Amino acid sequence: MLFTPIWWSVEDNVSKKSGKASVLIIEDNEVLSDMYKFKLELDGFDVIVEYDGEKGLKRLESYEPDVVLLDIMMPGINGYEVLEELKKRKKIKSKIIVFSNLNDPKDRNRAIMLWADKFILKASLTPKELIDEIKEILNLRPEDLKKN
Repeated sequence: MLFTPIWWSVEDNVSKKSGKASVLIIEDNEVLSDMYKFKLELDGFDVIVEYDGEKGLKRLESYEPDVVLLDIMMPGINGYEVLEELKKRKKIKSKIIVFSNLNDPKDRNRAIMLWADKFILKASLTPKELIDEIKEILNLRPEDLKKN
């Protein structure tokens, strides 16, 4: 029998409507975004993609995913500006994973100071490893996600 801490609940991390964890990808590279959307959906996640920071912020006004996968370098409103706006709102419950190719520790520290839960270097992970990171941040086990 597995031990489940009292404070931990799969239902806390999975959309009650679909039984699936939800991910909002905010990334301007459409090929990369669509590939991750496909891979995440195959693994049982509900996924929405917004291709710029402004649309991502707009989506977050009415939708609160379990995880936001956020790029930093985007035209218009960049990922740091998205983080700054979310910090001002102070009420977002989504876990925020910054997913960038910026490899300077200053970039990582800035993202974490702006409420990012995790900073991942894009070039360092395969799609499967990124999905594993998302599952880990949500405390999900493989059986917690309903696949179609």
